[in-house]
Amino acid sequence: MNKNEKQMAQAAELMKGTAIQTALVSTNSICQGEQVANLWEPLMQEGIVINFAHHTFRWDSEAKIKAHVHCVIVGFSFEDKKDKKDKFLFDNDKTIPVNHINAYLIDGPDAFVGSRNKDNDRAVMAAYGFSVTLSESEIVAKLFSLYSALTSQ
Repeated sequence: MNKNEKQMAQAAELMKGTAIQTALVSTNSICQGEQVANLWEPLMQEGIVINFAHHTFRWDSEAKIKAHVHCVIVGFSFEDKKDKKDKFLFDNDKTIPVNHINAYLIDGPDAFVGSRNKDNDRAVMAAYGFSVTLSESEIVAKLFSLYSALTSQ
């Protein structure tokens, strides 16, 4: 568990049994990949809901040689069945009212995709990947022809 994940888990622990709402700034890794299932699934099973979130934005350090970090802001609390709070997503200058914010910070039902240690037995093995049989010049000629046809209409 990284520092951001620990802080979120600690905040949730301190919030249990209260109406406290918490908002934290974090790297956007908490809403991508394996971290989503590792961090959010246990929190949401305990009753945590995301009340608002700001989609990824770039934070620049004040150092002479700038560091660029991609961040999110997530506001969360324990669900209050009697007092359903309005939910909002923020994206730059837009405020978007939503029904439910999932751990990927989108309006949709909760879904968690964890890692697995073995192949899916039902998956079909690919014999070979993507293959282009046209030469580069043939592809360019076809694209140019298509573009010409579209723009001449």
